[in-house]
This record gives sequence, structure tokens and C-alpha cells, in this order.
Amino acid sequence: MHPANTPLFEGETEVLALAPSIIFHAPLIAISLAWLILPFFFLIPFISFGFLGLGIILLVLGFASILSVVNLQRIARNEIILTNKHLAFVEWTLFLEPRAQMIELDEIKNIQYAMKKGFLASLRVGTLRLKDVDSEPFYLPPLRDPKRLAQFLHDVRKSE
Repeated sequence: MHPANTPLFEGETEVLALAPSIIFHAPLIAISLAWLILPFFFLIPFISFGFLGLGIILLVLGFASILSVVNLQRIARNEIILTNKHLAFVEWTLFLEPRAQMIELDEIKNIQYAMKKGFLASLRVGTLRLKDVDSEPFYLPPLRDPKRLAQFLHDVRKSE
């Protein structure tokens, strides 16, 4: 098994591993940080309830800490893996279980990329859509410089 639990089949070699853009996880990160910071604004009113109030504050901080660590682990472990035979996107669920979506390079008939607009365009963030003949399009999550990955996919497919 690959370190990210993506199976490498017989005769396959890993060509490229990328991480999706973290910019789209900013709301999740902001919510996690808010849960960590918010209890301190209510510290004095809750402490007036004595040990019960302090217990509630500590309970919320413990929950927020666990939520933040789990979310950051999920975000850090997501990756896009390109081998000489297939392209896989490994996304980690809330319970830290990997979920892999794969598409065989031989089956790809159309590669399209789209750049995001506005502020994200300055960061060169976009999406990549891969289409094969018999299924729905395979969308990769937003990533930096999708044009470069699209060109790389073309090159890898031609070398086969």
C-alpha cells in the first residue's frame, strides 16, 4: 500500500503527488479557530458559575481542540497521486478514513482545466476535469496551476 493508502498495482510507479489547494479549506479552518478562541470571551461569565462554568469552558475547549486537530489532519492528508497507469484523489473523511477515487489514464478521453476568477486567479488556483467514455466526469478538487497538471497528464499519456 502507498503511504496514503492508495493502492499501487503491479507494475505501477508513482510519477507525481500533489496536495489540493488549502485556500478552499479556509472556512473550515476559520470555524475550528473560532471554536478555540470563542470560549475565552465567555470565560468571566462562566467562571461566575463556579466549577460548573469552568467545566463547561474546559469541555468546549477540549471539543474544539479535538475538532481542530481532526480537521487539520484531514486537510493535510488529502492528495492527488499520478502513477504511470492511473490518477487517484485520496480524500480523508471526518473519521480519518481514506476514500480514493481513481481513473485509469488509458480511459481518459478529454482533459479540461478551468482557472478560478478574482483573487484566486492571482494564486493560479483552478480545477481539472477528466472525462472518459462511459462514466461521469472525474473532477479533481481545486489545486494550484491545473494547466501544468493537465499538460503533465498529456505528456504521461503520450509516453505510454
